[in-house]
Formats: sequence, structure tokens, C-alpha cells
Amino acid sequence: MMPARAERLRARQEMLVLSYVAYVGMWGLSAFHTGRLFGLQERFLNETPLLKDRYRLVWGPAIDRANFGWHDHAAFAVERLDDPSHIALVLRGTNPLAYGNTMLEVGAVYEQRDWPYGRTGDRTPRIAAGVDRALQRVLRMRAEGRVPGAGASLVEFLNARAASSPNGIDVHVTGHSLGGVLASTLALYLTDTQGSEWDPERRATLRATTFAAFSPGNADFASHSHAQLGSRCDRVANSLDLTPRVYADTDLETLAHIYEPEIPSGRIFGAFLARTRRKLARAGISYVQLPAEAPLHGTLSASSQSFIGQTMWQHVYGYVSLLGLDDQIDPKALLWGTVPQSRLSMRVE
Repeated sequence: MMPARAERLRARQEMLVLSYVAYVGMWGLSAFHTGRLFGLQERFLNETPLLKDRYRLVWGPAIDRANFGWHDHAAFAVERLDDPSHIALVLRGTNPLAYGNTMLEVGAVYEQRDWPYGRTGDRTPRIAAGVDRALQRVLRMRAEGRVPGAGASLVEFLNARAASSPNGIDVHVTGHSLGGVLASTLALYLTDTQGSEWDPERRATLRATTFAAFSPGNADFASHSHAQLGSRCDRVANSLDLTPRVYADTDLETLAHIYEPEIPSGRIFGAFLARTRRKLARAGISYVQLPAEAPLHGTLSASSQSFIGQTMWQHVYGYVSLLGLDDQIDPKALLWGTVPQSRLSMRVE
């Protein structure tokens, strides 16, 4: 049996790789055909050393194609081959080609909506309008075509699995960036609605592992999420990644000189931060991050000397390096949907 520390690291590694597999097929023919996307995801599952002979697809992929053909969201579920009661539900992060992702969800933080699920007591949890939009779209998605679970939404899929598993199921929701925000929010939604809207026997145990997730809501939302999920929500952040700190009140003040003196932030970034703080203040809106352990201690990459380049490296490659996966995956291959002839073992520079 693995020591708890090693088991936690292994879980984080597997969830990160699955989260990056979710980016496969954002463009090209797979963006328009779930069958092609299924084949591509299955290939990565079978050829990535950490995942090979470990998981198989059991639902999806499901996609949400809202704007000009590019899908805003994609999700799939895998089960462990050695224990099918363990299911990972994987949500893809931001698709930069999708207007709905970039402008109507990630950028839609200047309005908040009430969180209507569960018993919140005296709290008034509220989430960003963009996060709420994304959650509703994910909940409406159905697996289509000749893929596992065709015709079912993710909640219908989970409900059926729980109903057919008298010994219970363990559902692990994960994602990177916007997918990470949605992973913790979806895990909370499933927890708050369990017993009433799905899984009446409460056979499912829910947990989330998120990477590079920005703060989804206000202080009451963070408190409610922690009260419901507690340590079952593992929020993983790189200390040099901007995204987990970009909207939370206490973090906005610390970002202006994040890579200095080695890499200047520049006036444009400083103006963006000042504008964000002003707009949030005018709207009377604040954000508080979900509780987490201390962030992973990031280091500057020598391969990216520009501010933009360093920001992108920390957001994507930084997590691969910090979790010791340099020899396991190449994010560029995943993003472009290409698998080397032998295996995904290209070292990140």
C-alpha cells in the first residue's frame, strides 16, 4: 500500500495528465466530430505511460458547440481498470478559439449570481456570471454519436452508475484553468444536489482536484464549498501562475511585479490589474479563493524571457515540471493532438 503522501502525488499526477488530455481536439476535424475526438482521446489514454492500462473511457466525450462551430466545452469520464467504482470526470479548460469561453465565461466576472443549491444557512454564496454560464452549459451537454454513454448527460451517467453500484462509487472531478474552476464548482453542485436531484441512495463519494483555477465566487461561496467538500477538494496552484490569483482580492495586489526583477511586468499588465480592481470595486463585487494547501513553489523558466511567454509557461508547463512529469507528457503534443510514434515522452524544454 502506498504511503499517503505518495498516493496523493500519484493522484495529482494522474488528474493533471487527464486534464491535459481533455485539451485534445480543440481544433481540426476533431472539433466537429465526437467520434474523431473519442478516437484521439483514447489514443492518448493508451499511449501516455502514466495512464496506459490504467483507465478506459466510459462516457463521452460530450461537447458544447456554441459559437461558429468551435466547441466551448468538452468533458469525458474514465473508470479505473483495476477498480471500476473509481470514476474520473474530466472537464476541459479554456478554448482560446471559442468566444464563449474567453469573453462570456473567463472574462465575465463583473457580475455575480446567487448559488441556489444546497443548504447554505446564513451565508449568501454567489459565483461569477461567467462561471455560472459555463456550469449550466456543461450540465446540459450530452454524449453524442457512437461514443460510450451516448444520449446521457453527465449527471444521468453518474446517476446510472451509482444506482448500479450497491457498494458505492468514487467520483473524482478534475480540470485545468477554466476546467479547474468548473471541476470544483461541479463537485459542489453534485454534493449539494445529491439525494434530491440524483443518487437518491447517496452511494457516490465526491472529490475534486483542480489545477490553475481562478476563484469562482465570493467569500460565502468559498466558505460553503469548504463546508461541503473540505479536504476532498484539492486545489493545486503554482506560486508563479497568474491565473489562480487574478481575481481574488488579496492576490490582485501582489501580482504587479510577480516575475521582477528578472522579467519586467510592463505597463500594459499593470494597467490591466488597475482596471480590474476598479471595475470590481465599482460593481461592489469581491472574490475569495477556495481554501488550499500552500501553493507549489514555482521557479522561473530560463526558456521564456518575455512576460507573456513566462506567464504561459507557468500556466501550462509549470505544473508538469512541479509534479515531476517532464518525462511523461508534452503539453504541446496534447494541445496539437499529435502523438509521437513511440510514446509521449518528449521532455519539456
